[in-house]
Amino acid sequence: MFRVSGRRRTEPQGPPVCVFILTYDRPLYLWACLDSLYRNTKFPARFILADNASKDPLVRQVIRGFERRKMFHAVHLCEENTTDRLKWMLECHRHELGEFFAFVECDVIVRDSEEGWLAPMVRLMRKDPQLWMLGSLIDKTDFVDPEFAKTVDPAQSDEERAFLIKAHSPERQAVDMSKALIEPHNPPMRLLLLRTELLKRVVIRSDYEIYCDVKKLGYKAKIATSVVHRHLSLLNLFDYSGYDAAHREAWVAQLRSNGELTEI
Repeated sequence: MFRVSGRRRTEPQGPPVCVFILTYDRPLYLWACLDSLYRNTKFPARFILADNASKDPLVRQVIRGFERRKMFHAVHLCEENTTDRLKWMLECHRHELGEFFAFVECDVIVRDSEEGWLAPMVRLMRKDPQLWMLGSLIDKTDFVDPEFAKTVDPAQSDEERAFLIKAHSPERQAVDMSKALIEPHNPPMRLLLLRTELLKRVVIRSDYEIYCDVKKLGYKAKIATSVVHRHLSLLNLFDYSGYDAAHREAWVAQLRSNGELTEI
């Protein structure tokens, strides 16, 4: 079964796209993410979620609520937290993938639109066979001003504060909104559509490694200015001020080191 959610339902335009969601703790953000996808996915999709051994029991409660909405094609409640969970999910569902697959992080809200997020991204990918990796544009209004951040918790170190508000993120830079596709930096693995063909030639690791491999192979990786998302992690300073920078950096380092260039 595939699901077309939202107030406006479009006619199916090909096989459903498998949309992989990986979650770990932060149930407030997970609920907002799933509600956003449930309301604003207006193209045939199969939602496949894996909880990567969350410690917060509210995560399972949030997942059960959306199971009751009949949102998911599959749910994996994992007992071990691993950095190769997305690769594992792809291996489990490789036989169900069509032309594209998508990945969504559990701290993303998709901006409401008549067409939703997936339909325009699929259309852009189909228009250009050389486009193998397509991300969405961040809503910059959630970036916290560094000076204001100092007043929220003066006891925090500059390093902790900079991590929580992503003070050095390349997404803070100005971008050219006049173009449909831009490349000011690699498309973050946040709301990402990928061509299934790349699984034969690119290892699934971090967004940066995927981007580098795609570019080395001579293909394109862009950001669609017509699809906008909010990144709730920009609000960690307020909602999850204890979010562990060292743990996060260790996770990313391990993710980047996973595997060689092998077929999935």
